Amino acid sequence: MFGREVVLLKSPKSDRNMRKCILTKEQCYKSDLIRFVVGPNKFIVPDVTGRLPGRGLWLKAKKDIIIAACNNGIFPKAAKDKVSVPDDMADLIEGLLRKRCHELMGMARRAGQMVGGYAKVGLFISSKKAGVIFVANDSRRVSSIENTNISPHAKFVFCFSSQELGRIFDRDKIVYAVISSGSLATSLLLEIKRLSGFLRQKMGT
Repeated sequence: MFGREVVLLKSPKSDRNMRKCILTKEQCYKSDLIRFVVGPNKFIVPDVTGRLPGRGLWLKAKKDIIIAACNNGIFPKAAKDKVSVPDDMADLIEGLLRKRCHELMGMARRAGQMVGGYAKVGLFISSKKAGVIFVANDSRRVSSIENTNISPHAKFVFCFSSQELGRIFDRDKIVYAVISSGSLATSLLLEIKRLSGFLRQKMGT
């Protein structure tokens, strides 16, 4: 739909933000990983916000990595204990990451930093304040937004449906939305980057 390539936000370059993936043994930025902890019932719990107590076990935020770790008994080895792993771990993580993205979008909307709908998005983009531009992945509408004078720093995202975007604005469906540049947009892009590892379609910002 759009003539410009979209590139996801790079992870912050800081050694203190790096952890080792328990499957690949690679040192990766925390923003590229999913943290897990062992719950009180010895179930492995995904901790997408990184706030749960306990020793963290880290895996790259990619669906095939999560599935391989679950199938190959990586969690008991890393935890050095008999632990249980949900059968639908990859789908569970995708749902949690989507929820996290929705929460950040809701925060942006309540703060007046996010608007939805073709006309409002067009005006917002023209003001050159756009940080993240959303286009619903189930829309067949060809838009002229791509021809708008968009800031070169704006990021396009195509991983949410029109119903998902609509719920942010208490509407049935929305095809276009935009968030202004700033800390919320940056946090959201990092979550979208992790979510992209669980999606089949090509996406970017």
